[in-house]
Amino acid sequence: MVRKLGLFLILGMILSCAREAAAGDVRVINGPNRAALVELFSSEGCATCPQADAWFSGLVPSKGLWKDYVPLVFHVTYWDDLGWKDVLAKPAYTDRQRAYAAAWGQPNVYTPGVALNGKEWRHWPSVQAPPAASGKGGTLSATSTDGLVFHVRYDPAARIWYTARVFGALLGFGIEHDVDSGENTGKRLKHDFVVLDLKAADLKLVSGGFEADLHFKAPAEMPAKTGVAFWVLEGESLEPLQAAGGFAS
Repeated sequence: MVRKLGLFLILGMILSCAREAAAGDVRVINGPNRAALVELFSSEGCATCPQADAWFSGLVPSKGLWKDYVPLVFHVTYWDDLGWKDVLAKPAYTDRQRAYAAAWGQPNVYTPGVALNGKEWRHWPSVQAPPAASGKGGTLSATSTDGLVFHVRYDPAARIWYTARVFGALLGFGIEHDVDSGENTGKRLKHDFVVLDLKAADLKLVSGGFEADLHFKAPAEMPAKTGVAFWVLEGESLEPLQAAGGFAS
């Protein structure tokens, strides 16, 4: 009886390990229709940002998520000296928004600011979801065995004439913070689609398609629910050829 009990315990441990290993496998794919990339630039120090954060959180259960549109939320740093330091903010995300503003011919940046397919989009408060992108975008897929190291492949819908790069973001969901200073004093803020890490790599021609590897760095405190997003840019264009994403945990 003791031997059988020991055997059952061992088998249970093996099955448990197998489930944990399988849980680390992540695969996202999108195509052939092009998906829209919608980006929010936000801050916990901004009084008008919770409305935009809530709008993005409303996309979590939507039918078009990952297929028609891929949402991202970048927290910027330029509110950090005004009473509350946003621990989700990174200088690189501020630089990203400033690069957009420069491309749009705007001298200043602001929050909440939204970009749709590389262009400023101010209509988000009046709609329930972003409009789907038009045209064919090819097939973009990414696979991982641990949720952090991804192999990306892109099979374009048309010939690529310039250097193509793939961008990837590790996303956090259900993040909540109590704010005790600044414009949002006393509020409990909830965030979804938060960019925890951002990577990019040149795509290399492989077997008629394009491939690259992206390695995400996990934050010190990983949210229980995570996701990933990927998009491809060609040359100096800010409009993605294709975007894909999905939940990772």
